[in-house]
Parts: sequence; C-alpha cells; structure tokens
Amino acid sequence: TATGDSPSGTDDVSDVSDNGDETVDGPDVDTDPTNDPTITPIVQDAALTLTKTVAITTDASPTGTSLGDVLTYTFSVTNTGNVTVDNITIADAFTGTTGLAISPSSLVPGATGTVTVTYTIDQDDVDLGSITNSATATGDSPSGTDDVSDVSDNGDETVDGPDVDTDPTNDPTVTPIVQDAALTLTKTVAITTDASPT
Repeated sequence: TATGDSPSGTDDVSDVSDNGDETVDGPDVDTDPTNDPTITPIVQDAALTLTKTVAITTDASPTGTSLGDVLTYTFSVTNTGNVTVDNITIADAFTGTTGLAISPSSLVPGATGTVTVTYTIDQDDVDLGSITNSATATGDSPSGTDDVSDVSDNGDETVDGPDVDTDPTNDPTVTPIVQDAALTLTKTVAITTDASPT
C-alpha cells in the first residue's frame, strides 16, 4: 500500500498495489482489476532418496552368513527435493514391514531420517544362497498425500548393481549366504546267526 498527504490532509491518499496491468483482473477473488497481488511462482520438487544397508550378527559356526544369523537392515531416507515431506514411512515386503515410520518422520530439504528392522536367516534363505530385497519410502509433499516415493538402493546410487535394469538408483540389497552342502554316512552291522560255530 502506498500512502501520502494531499494538500488538504495527512495520510489521506492511498492505493493498494496492482501487479502491472490495472485493466486486467488477476487471480484474486474480487472483481477489481486495480489491486491484483504480485505473484511469484516457485517450482516445487518433492523427492526422496532411500538407501537400505545391512549389518550381520553371526552366532553360527563356521562364522559367516548362515542359518540363524540376524540381519539388521538400516533404512536411510534423505529429502533430496526443495519442499518439506511429511509422514514418511517404509514398506518392505520381505521383512513384512508396512507403514514403518522413520525418525524423524518429517524431513526438510537436505535432512535424513532412519529406522532399522531385523530379520533372522531361515533354512529357505540358506537353500537359495542369498537374500535379495528392496523397500519403498513414501511421504506427503505440501500438495499431496503419498505422492512422493523412492525404491531403495543398496548404498551407492552412482553404481548400477546386480539387477537387470540400467538404473543405478534402485539396486536391491543382496546378502550372500554361505552354503555348505555335506552329508555324513554311518554304516553299522548286525549279525543274525543260525550256524555253528557262531
């Protein structure tokens, strides 16, 4: 608002600004073309980057990744956009995880939140020889619900991993498992005699 003094009064002349053309009504709700606000649009780019790494706690012998070992998956979500993303959660079908909130669950641009999940290696995993899995992070941008998401990468988004596509940002986290195929055969004998001498 511009305000001034006429010869007959103090602060008795004023005008609310217009955005440059007082003959065209702008985006406000009134029908006065002389007081349209000046609007500067800002490009919104909501984006998340999810990495999924694994640490192994082994209690088996021989040491290595094997039956009964506990895998601790760490999900790290970074806001790589330019707007705040809220209500960020993790979904990981392999570990049976849905709606898992990271901490903090709301991230400003550049901030990172984390959460961990554990999984115990079972016999099916050993028989396969490795565990391969991915997760998805989902959040809300200022303009929508569940409209920001990212499929996890194994830790380095510049290197394409073992999957078949050519996208280096979504490589699954692979945990090899030591396979040790072995058999033990024991052969015993029992004697049934009907002859003499025995």
